[in-house]
Amino acid sequence: MRNPLMLLVGIIGALLALAIVVFVLANRTEMEVSLFPYPRIVTAPVFLVVLASFVAGALFGGLFVWMRGHPSRRLSGERKRRVKHLETSLASVTRERDVLKSELDRQPQGSPPVAV
Repeated sequence: MRNPLMLLVGIIGALLALAIVVFVLANRTEMEVSLFPYPRIVTAPVFLVVLASFVAGALFGGLFVWMRGHPSRRLSGERKRRVKHLETSLASVTRERDVLKSELDRQPQGSPPVAV
C-alpha cells in the first residue's frame, strides 16, 4: 500500500484542482485592468486576473521567505564546514595516537618508555 500521507496529499490536490476549475468556469466574464503607471488598459477574464494575483503573491512571498532565511543558511553552512574540519582533525589525531600506541605495544617490557 502507498504511503497514507501521499494519498492524503493527492486527494487534497485533486480537490484543489477541482475548485480551481469550478472557479474558472464561474468567472469567465471579461474585465478591464488598468496598469497604473502605464497609460494602458488590458481586458482579461476575471479568473485570469485573480489567479495571476495569487501566483504573483505566492512568488513574492516565497522570495521574501527565502531571503529572510539566508542568515540561517549561511550559519548552517559555516557550522557544517567547521564540523568537517574538526572531524578531519580528530581523524588525524586518532591515527597519530594509534601509531604511537602500536609503537608502545611493540616495545619490550624492560626497555625505557618512548617519549611522547
